[in-house]
Amino acid sequence: MNYQDLISLDECEKIVKASNKSDDVEIVSYHISQFGDGFSGFLGEYFILLIKYQCGNGLNNELKEGSFFIKSLPTSNEEKRRILTQWGIFRKEVMIFEHLIPKLVKYSSKKWSPHCYLARDDIMVFENLELADYRTLPRHIDPSINHIKMALRTLALFQASSIIYERLELRPNGEMSIGDAYKDMLFETSYSDDNPWCMTSMRAVKTVALHYTKYGIGSSFENAIQMEFMIRAKKIFEILDSPMPKIPYVLCHRDLWRNNLMYRFDNNDFNVPLDCILIDFQIARYYPLALDVIICIMLPSIEITSTNIDECIKFYYDQLSCELMQHNVNIENLMSLHDFEDACEKFKLMPLLMQPMFCSLANLPVEYIPNLLKTDEEKYVMLSHKDRDPVIFEFMDTDEYYRSTMVKTTERLIEYLFADEIGNLNRMLK
Repeated sequence: MNYQDLISLDECEKIVKASNKSDDVEIVSYHISQFGDGFSGFLGEYFILLIKYQCGNGLNNELKEGSFFIKSLPTSNEEKRRILTQWGIFRKEVMIFEHLIPKLVKYSSKKWSPHCYLARDDIMVFENLELADYRTLPRHIDPSINHIKMALRTLALFQASSIIYERLELRPNGEMSIGDAYKDMLFETSYSDDNPWCMTSMRAVKTVALHYTKYGIGSSFENAIQMEFMIRAKKIFEILDSPMPKIPYVLCHRDLWRNNLMYRFDNNDFNVPLDCILIDFQIARYYPLALDVIICIMLPSIEITSTNIDECIKFYYDQLSCELMQHNVNIENLMSLHDFEDACEKFKLMPLLMQPMFCSLANLPVEYIPNLLKTDEEKYVMLSHKDRDPVIFEFMDTDEYYRSTMVKTTERLIEYLFADEIGNLNRMLK
């Protein structure tokens, strides 16, 4: 495919004008290449756009070059493109970046998302965050409490902007909330019992629970997991739909796993994060802010402890309080720390469930899915939203990293879903 066709010359001019905040621009040339080694994300394809341009009309104008990040609907996999178009995931993020995020960022004291310079139904063009030294944490490094707290600082900025925007712009003009004003773009795309990706992922976790954990086949819990796992896992849908009148509702990202948190580090020391940016807003919805907080704390790390979780919840509350005070809003008039802690506890099932669901795809060998997209479209569709079991069995038996992360996250989920039964057995054995 000729990637140059993804963007027009006129669009390049629009992008450079927006990024330079100048109308006096002349495009010399542009080039589009695949991002990195051509990796295709789960919800799109990635490219780098290089634009050579001049500013002003003088003969001695310096030739400049701008680098931008392109996120596109799949260009090389028609079935994947059809699925994402049908689910509305890409269109949803386009609308959020085009219509909602610009309204929120003006109420933030610091940056929390990348600048978006072009938003079409099939393509978005962002600033290239790597030029500002932002990157995701390498796969082999589990996020520490320092990484989580840095992400929570950014999350507090993001969520405070929702609260202030509602108070200053929506309610004075007769709108009730972001959820009401932007309901056409805040629809569900991922977590429902009629979403094939969600149900395939849940069944994959059940397979791991039965065949590879200490609570599976041959244990006292085999029958309970066989009969009850899906019923108890699906309770997350009830939890998500239950009102929480004591907690502020905001635009929630809901997808705060490690690959959607980009950090800037001190001298390339991955243990010392200096800043964090949130990316990929394709499953955002209007929810109690505690949902995003507990996801941000628990989802990225498989080593997080209960003590760390409690510490991070209090840390976030203080961060949000400081950000709101800049707008003369007292957090205690919105929610108490006690109510906030209770809400985080109620939402814990979400990250506990998301972890093994995500790991079942994201922790496959790095080259597996890109190769599959190139060589076997039908198998990719099967893996993504029909039946993941064959791949589960293959890599649980051959890949130690995949096996260890799947077992650890699945056992943690089982211990939450079946806490009463496990507790009763442990008491009997004492």
